Amino acid sequence: MYLWDVHALARRFRENRVNEWDKFRYYLLIIILGSLIQGLAPPDLQYAPFRAIQESMAVAVISIVGAWCCYLANYKGDNRDFIGRILCMGLPITIRLLVYGLLFFLCLDAAMKGIPALSFSFQTYGFLQSISVVAMTSLTYIWLYYKMRLASGADR
Repeated sequence: MYLWDVHALARRFRENRVNEWDKFRYYLLIIILGSLIQGLAPPDLQYAPFRAIQESMAVAVISIVGAWCCYLANYKGDNRDFIGRILCMGLPITIRLLVYGLLFFLCLDAAMKGIPALSFSFQTYGFLQSISVVAMTSLTYIWLYYKMRLASGADR
């Protein structure tokens, strides 16, 4: 199981070496990871309901467009196993982006504490959080698109 090396996973899909049990394990981890992330997210609706609605709408639009682009990339290749590919490759991509995002926010937090001029209000920090969620969603689908092209053979 590849939790970091998306390129190797895409090659395994291209070579038809990912079986249904492997796909199930990826799907199970996606459910667990999604549940954990959702449980850790602060309830933002009481502080900034309009921003939370905007963020949700942006993520929904990006996800729909991103999934469609990934589908087209798969279609232009061998047009096989789209769901298996997007789920399985989405897991290590999400893990990597979460790690990078966490490191970014830890550095940002350290910079804010070390340099008073960088101190943000709660509202500004919430806005940065919303921007990061939209950016992470966009990066996830961009990365998935290129790996889908590799896995399906559309990049040949």
